[in-house]
Amino acid sequence: MHENKDQSRIRKITLEGFVPFEEGYEKGTSGAYGGLLGDRLIMGGGCNFPGVSNVDGGKKQYYSSFYAVRDGKAVRIAQMPSPRGYGASVVDESGEKLFFIGGTDDHLLYPAVFEVRIEDGEPVMERIEHGLPFGWAEGGAALDGHVLYLAGGWEEKGKPLTDVVSLDLLSGAFERVATLPGGEGRIQPGVFISGGKLYLFGGNNPSDGTRPSKIHDTAYALDLKTREWKGLPEPRLADGSLMPFVGTAVSKAPLSGEVYAAGGVNAEIFNAAVLREYHQGKAPESEKPRYAELRREYLTHAPSWYRFSPLLMRFNLETETWEELLSDPAIATAGAVLATGTKGRLCLIGGELKPGIRTPDIWAIDTAK
Repeated sequence: MHENKDQSRIRKITLEGFVPFEEGYEKGTSGAYGGLLGDRLIMGGGCNFPGVSNVDGGKKQYYSSFYAVRDGKAVRIAQMPSPRGYGASVVDESGEKLFFIGGTDDHLLYPAVFEVRIEDGEPVMERIEHGLPFGWAEGGAALDGHVLYLAGGWEEKGKPLTDVVSLDLLSGAFERVATLPGGEGRIQPGVFISGGKLYLFGGNNPSDGTRPSKIHDTAYALDLKTREWKGLPEPRLADGSLMPFVGTAVSKAPLSGEVYAAGGVNAEIFNAAVLREYHQGKAPESEKPRYAELRREYLTHAPSWYRFSPLLMRFNLETETWEELLSDPAIATAGAVLATGTKGRLCLIGGELKPGIRTPDIWAIDTAK
């Protein structure tokens, strides 16, 4: 069990008298959107199981409302056209604009891009003119000026996006920039841009029906000028274990350009779970009850059993490796939002504590040196 040796660097944000517009949101979400604009934390969307649990076949619920948090109070500022989650959130280099990209509701994938900015002292959220030519979710996104890059995720239901694509947010020009290494899918990879390179870490290669899905243990950098990939060291933790980049929140801070990663699944436990699901799908009817019981057993452990990462990491651009910044049980989530601001300010929003169980907690983290 990791412990934070410097408790002063992380504190819980309590929202006074917060009653969400959509019932159930107060139980916390994963796969949400969020970011920091000045002294405001913008958050919304995402999903959870607010009624019957996933263990008992409960239905996942998505949300559409967005809130601005400041001084311990949350105010509803906008609503997407329909509930959704598992899109991407990126802040521009100045820290003055947030972009929320794509998303899904388990039935449809959405192509829309929304912009949040401050006008006359208040946050405004609007859908921008140019969106994607296809719906997209569960991939990585990064900004290079006014050009948005996407890597991995889904471009159709059941069809992973096996390219890096770009969208000019001003002109709407769209391009398939490069094929992902190996041409394989990468669901929930870690993605960011720095120094003219698009960095790609891990992600889950989904099952194609002939094999189970598996977490990638590779990392690459794409030169955006030459469009050539370079292999990077495997993303490993100090103890040598794989840093899986599935359910890991990755964010690049405006102005400073520092890149952080928080939480994520445990590779060994995750791979064992998807292997079971694969065999369950191939099993004869006579064995279905046994697999159903195994699934139920898997979902009913205490949160600590799943060993989600409690680490906040910072990327070292010189060595192109990740370094442990701090460890705290509050960070041990998957599918949370990591919002980065100026002067070393970070916020970690929601996420799963274990499969199916979300947290409404928001944590402010000080990384200032």
